[in-house]
Amino acid sequence: GQTFDCGAKDGFILANLAFALQRGDIRPAIEGPLKDMVGKLG
Repeated sequence: GQTFDCGAKDGFILANLAFALQRGDIRPAIEGPLKDMVGKLG
């Protein structure tokens, strides 16, 4: 599996996002807002 350094701030955030995106009950609520945020980066 994939591992994250949860002692680092970025690793903690990435771990939580990965967890949320793998869960069918959480993904629908996270996917749209996450795409919007990522779209604003470029």
